Amino acid sequence: HLVSDMKKLFLAFSMLTINCISAQVSGNATYYHDKFEGRKTKSGERFSQAKMTCASTNYKMGTLLKITNPKNGNSVECKVNDTGPLSPNHIDLSKAAFREIGKISQGVIKIIIEKII
Repeated sequence: HLVSDMKKLFLAFSMLTINCISAQVSGNATYYHDKFEGRKTKSGERFSQAKMTCASTNYKMGTLLKITNPKNGNSVECKVNDTGPLSPNHIDLSKAAFREIGKISQGVIKIIIEKII
């Protein structure tokens, strides 16, 4: 029984480890225009430039993403609460989230996207 229990434990640990590993995807990030402030997002929440949120067509609502700027190493965790933009691996960030990883004056930055949850 000990060998059987050890196999079950190993299998459970292996599955847990596999589920914790996330793939990194390269993409681009922009930020929301101020005209969207206060409007409802696809999730039903009101958009706020001050919150750490983002829009994506690649990830489901409520997904937590880690967005990293490889040029400076800065990263931010954002919750997907809206859909768009239509380009693959392109994320629209709130201004607060964008400022964590780059300068607003840049407009568009290259990023690494990791799914956390």
